[in-house]
Amino acid sequence: MKKVLVIDSGVAKHPRLKDVKICTTGFRNQHTLDDIYDKVGHGTAVVSLISKGISVDEIEVYVIRLFNDFFECTITNLIECLEYVVKNNIYDVINMSFGITAGDEYYQIEKLRMLCEKIEMKGTIIVSAFDNDGAISYPAFFNEVIGVDTSYKINKRTEFEYVHNSCVNILGYGKNQKVAWNNPLYTIIEGNSFACANVTNIIINMLIQGVDKNKINDKLEEQAVCLNSYERYILPPDRPKWLKGKRFITFPFNKEIHSIYA
Repeated sequence: MKKVLVIDSGVAKHPRLKDVKICTTGFRNQHTLDDIYDKVGHGTAVVSLISKGISVDEIEVYVIRLFNDFFECTITNLIECLEYVVKNNIYDVINMSFGITAGDEYYQIEKLRMLCEKIEMKGTIIVSAFDNDGAISYPAFFNEVIGVDTSYKINKRTEFEYVHNSCVNILGYGKNQKVAWNNPLYTIIEGNSFACANVTNIIINMLIQGVDKNKINDKLEEQAVCLNSYERYILPPDRPKWLKGKRFITFPFNKEIHSIYA
């Protein structure tokens, strides 16, 4: 039985999820399904994609509701959540279909990275979506996390591209797709959040098939429909030559400037 943790807006009771084993974690006294009820719809969509096609006796989906009436997460809340995870639970996979772009709280980024490192060292695979607008976002940017963006080449949710020399690791299926929602019951939506959920589904299936967690990256590279180097998110060593050896002053140091700095 594989254990996946979904950190999101919760999950609603939905016909598509009637055969999915949904569990709570105790985070912020979330002990019942009512405590993690999804008022937004986003988390319900993510859970439905992650669990799609997987037998009820092969997966347990643990849900933490980190967002309430709107889809927004601060780095402080995420750090609190991951600290709880480090102390209380071990999962096979953690899915975070969102990204935080650092603003006034940029100094906490290293603390967030260290928590991701601790979780990874416990044997948990972390999958996170990059910001839809192309900004550097966390925790997807970290080496300890599989960062997901959207591919516009693939046409199936079971397909993906593998990316070399980039903080983006996987390009998944994030184009328009029908997903379970809250109100209405279903909707058509696109975005990196859902590409991330589809990639998590692929990884869980690999684990069920017996792939060792330490070999997941190799397996992803092997099964990708194509391999490429993604120019949109270049790692620091590949920055333009004119930046090398230069010093700059920026004011204010906001989330947009931090995306350049990172």
